[in-house]
Amino acid sequence: MRFFADVIDFARLEAKDRVLEIGCGTGQATESFARRGLSVLALDPGAELIAVAQERLAEFPRVRFEQTTFEAWPGEPESFRLIFAAQSFHWVSPELRFARTGTLLAPEGTLAVFGNVPMKPEPPLSEKFAGIYAAMPRSLPVRPWKPGICLMAPLLGS
Repeated sequence: MRFFADVIDFARLEAKDRVLEIGCGTGQATESFARRGLSVLALDPGAELIAVAQERLAEFPRVRFEQTTFEAWPGEPESFRLIFAAQSFHWVSPELRFARTGTLLAPEGTLAVFGNVPMKPEPPLSEKFAGIYAAMPRSLPVRPWKPGICLMAPLLGS
């Protein structure tokens, strides 16, 4: 699927880079990154969901799972080149979702939030995203709040 290749290209990922997934569920999005040879740490609070994902992705030794919430997971500052959430970012505590992500991302790291149902962020976040989109070159395939499209942007400051 071209979508995942676009995320990888946008984030300028290399095989050595670490990727964190927030809310892996059964591993559908995880698999798309694993098939491209990336090292993925996938978090999810559901034991049953992780069991399905582990079985599904058993052939990928560079994928690890931890049963925990993003908020409870201790993490390691500046350790991930990409953090992504497919259909799960809305479950993360609003007070922590961006601040904690910013702490865990490596310098020049990227946060990718995507899913099947577009959810336009509310102010003041919507104004910040509008500024990011306005600064993006028109040639990039990313546009705000359309079905099947994600917001991908290097997380700048707080």
